[in-house]
Amino acid sequence: MDQDTTSGLKQRIARFWDAVAPAYESRPGHGIANEAEHDAWLTLCRLLLPPPAADVLDLGTGTGVIAFLAADIGHRVTGTDLAERMLEVARRSASSHPNRPVFVTGDAVAPRFPPASFDAITNRHLLWTLPEPQVAFENWFTLLRPGGRVVIIDGFWNQQDDDQGASSSADEAPDLTAALFEAAYAGTSRDSLPLMTVTTVDPVLELLAEAGFTGIEVGDLAVVDSVEETQFAGTRFWILARKPAEGPLPDG
Repeated sequence: MDQDTTSGLKQRIARFWDAVAPAYESRPGHGIANEAEHDAWLTLCRLLLPPPAADVLDLGTGTGVIAFLAADIGHRVTGTDLAERMLEVARRSASSHPNRPVFVTGDAVAPRFPPASFDAITNRHLLWTLPEPQVAFENWFTLLRPGGRVVIIDGFWNQQDDDQGASSSADEAPDLTAALFEAAYAGTSRDSLPLMTVTTVDPVLELLAEAGFTGIEVGDLAVVDSVEETQFAGTRFWILARKPAEGPLPDG
């Protein structure tokens, strides 16, 4: 995909998420409804993230759900997203958070940070909407310090029409958000998002390995599913992938 085509696609995608931002956390699987759900998500994040305090980059942060969980654990967190209205919601929430994440505009495929800036990179519900995932994984590998990790939380979205449903429940005109969804994710746009219609994690694992990640693990979200107030209608998973640690320096 050439740069102009990619840029146009990302702009259309950002417009859709800007439109649904006010109602995003009300959708099943997106927000956190109560203390039991919060505790379950914290349990999962403690399992997947390094011990605090680490430098964590949350890509496609949206309203900051994962960023705030990482901050609750005690990490230093930066969240990025292309959708400014999503970031506005996150920043409002951050204003009262005791360990405030920093939220900045940024592209998940090519985050603009120096190499080896982070101990962990997180993302949730991002894979399916990534153009050029292989380029993204290679860039994430570069941003991690030796021994760092990527934590991916995602699902098989072609099993349901969840985000189409999100568009119709947004605090915007349903016809507008539905049209924006079609512009961002239908037709040729869909063809430009390689992971949008995957039904197994295998293609993701292959791309991570090709980017240099090792020690890759996969698991489910049972700890979260068991307590969520509104049941998510698809299959979700987590992936943990590690950047190899540097070996010992040679003698002499």
